[in-house]
Amino acid sequence: MKRSLTYILAIGLATLTTIRTQAQLLPYPIDTINGQAFYRYEVEKSIGLYRVSKNFEVTQEEIIRWNPGIEKTGLRYGETVLRIPVKQKPLVEPQPAVEPQPVIEQPQPVAEPVAEPVAEPVAEPVAEPVKVDSVVADTTEAVIEEPVHETKVHKLALLLPLQANIIQRDATMDRFVDFYEGVLLAIHDLQDADNHYELHVFDVGRSQAGVQQLVDNNTLHGMDAVIGPAYPAQVLTISDWAKQDSTPVLIPFIDKVIDLATNPNLLQFNTPEDVEAQAMVNYLIEHRDSINCVLVEAPEHDIPKDIRIIRNGIRQGGVPYTTTSIRDILGDSLNLALKPDVENIIIFNTQKYSNVHFLMPRILTNVGLYRITLLSQFSWQSENILLPQLFTSDFAIDNTVDRDRYEQAYALYFGNEHAELLPRYDLLGYDLTRELIAWLDHTEYNGIQSEVRFERVNENGGWLNKFIQVVRK
Repeated sequence: MKRSLTYILAIGLATLTTIRTQAQLLPYPIDTINGQAFYRYEVEKSIGLYRVSKNFEVTQEEIIRWNPGIEKTGLRYGETVLRIPVKQKPLVEPQPAVEPQPVIEQPQPVAEPVAEPVAEPVAEPVAEPVKVDSVVADTTEAVIEEPVHETKVHKLALLLPLQANIIQRDATMDRFVDFYEGVLLAIHDLQDADNHYELHVFDVGRSQAGVQQLVDNNTLHGMDAVIGPAYPAQVLTISDWAKQDSTPVLIPFIDKVIDLATNPNLLQFNTPEDVEAQAMVNYLIEHRDSINCVLVEAPEHDIPKDIRIIRNGIRQGGVPYTTTSIRDILGDSLNLALKPDVENIIIFNTQKYSNVHFLMPRILTNVGLYRITLLSQFSWQSENILLPQLFTSDFAIDNTVDRDRYEQAYALYFGNEHAELLPRYDLLGYDLTRELIAWLDHTEYNGIQSEVRFERVNENGGWLNKFIQVVRK
């Protein structure tokens, strides 16, 4: 599991700014031995001694002194339980800042159940959403020469299911913590003499009621924009408020926002499957003189919507194609559908790699004689596929200079622990925050992992990201 959320909210973020804070107990069981209090900490996945020392603000030497056995065994996920001395720190006075910096309020956890962002929310007890964190621009006035310089203040709200009060958090929620980290780094980079940013973070869980509380209490009024939430039912609630309040809401995780066609204040990042499918059709039509599409036959009712769009687009766009079947592939007769001297793109009728992986060895037997590419899905990128692949993606930009600078900042503030597979949710949080600010200011931003192009869906509707890339792998 990812690093402690308490660490992200209370310790890791302290490196972003000068704060005044009183040390608080972390949410782990405490044992007292001979008058000394210890946290009882079960080592989490992908956590090493260095990260533990940073999370608990103790030295590695102290941890080894109280847990001498780990010098030989190391830290083992699910097996090692450490004694970590509880540190009670005095009040820390803020140091003079070189320039105005954000100030972070202490996180206030709120109980929420576990959920996947793609799942429909289920009924749960109504609990008022609690602001878990705020990054607020320092209002300390500095003595300056005339003329007086006015600084513009921007207010952003972030609505996420952080599970801030859950000790053993669900690992699927880590993506939202990653996203939060990226948002914080974006806010940090955007602060300058002309612009200050306030980030108000709310742990709204996965229920519609959590967002409804914010709306009913008028908590979000006065925000320049909102990022989130993560679940469809919550989007319906925030959509009504956004339309009445005329406040932009950027939806990061949902690819089908129902009110997008009628609400001009909604911005949808995830591209719908029909838009992605049409982008692939356009690519195949553009390259039709050098390719042959091999359609694996299937009953029409078994074909997903995006594959159906691609198949119809191939036929209507004059793209050369042949047909085969799973029976032909298993019978080593795929070569009958393959053509020499062109690229043969095999198109299955499924979005699940588990439905076709058993056919890969048969297909590979033809690679030496024909050029073969698999029309893939973005979700297949974690699979060990030996064929060249072709797929659409929102995530393919890699601005090397900005990426290197970002990685240095990430390592400084949060360590080097992050996911490697696309998408990296910390980079998503960073890019979308920077893109949202650019959109509000009518400027441009070129992303590190994503390049976003918001286009109006109609004259009365909201905005949809239309930037899709066809990627070869």
